[in-house]
Amino acid sequence: MSRPYEGMTAIGYCRVSTDDKGQTNETQAHAIRQWADRTGAVLVEIYSDEMTGTTLNRPGLMQAVGRIRCDGISILVAFDSSRLTRNEELPRIREMIGDRCTIRYTSSDIDPSSLGGRITDAVKQIFDKEENVIRSAKTSLGMATRRDQMGIHVGRPAKLVFTEELESCKKGLKSTPDESHKTQSLVYPIETILGFADRGISMNHLAVKILDLNPMALRRALMRVGRLEEYKSRYEQSRGF
Repeated sequence: MSRPYEGMTAIGYCRVSTDDKGQTNETQAHAIRQWADRTGAVLVEIYSDEMTGTTLNRPGLMQAVGRIRCDGISILVAFDSSRLTRNEELPRIREMIGDRCTIRYTSSDIDPSSLGGRITDAVKQIFDKEENVIRSAKTSLGMATRRDQMGIHVGRPAKLVFTEELESCKKGLKSTPDESHKTQSLVYPIETILGFADRGISMNHLAVKILDLNPMALRRALMRVGRLEEYKSRYEQSRGF
């Protein structure tokens, strides 16, 4: 069996996006280890990120680049080009890793630095970019539908504001999106919230399953209006403790 990279050192890189629900980097890492066994490359380390590929400012990628430059690594291997970048910046990555290091993919035997490889990468990145646009549009539509039909926040972390606070015009409490943090406000009457406690629903369940909210955000909101202990008490009573 041909082992074209026998003895050459390699660094692996894996990435899953925040949108890749249910996926982990282990699948890609397994493919990279198999590739090294098949080609004879000496796999030095595998670095990974769990974030968007539209930026090169990723901790795992920067660590991989630094290791390649410091230790003279010969190959940077990833599952495919979309794991390295979603923003048509492969030339920038090649510049960062230096001329001595080449890029290889476990999903294809084509040399990405060859003419055929460069054409394949260019076409794939165009399709990946269009796929991202379509996915974003579908996600936005789904979020809007869920918000309109179910009346709950979907997406970025939300702030919880009680209608009583809005009516008393407390400073800084508004039901409009916070542009700096891209959050949205959930506006509920406090008695509605406490009513869930009377039904035996814990704060964690209420926050995660019903309000689609971080549990700590609900706790902080209840503490802010001095009703946290009341929620706990009414919940315990409803459970017969």
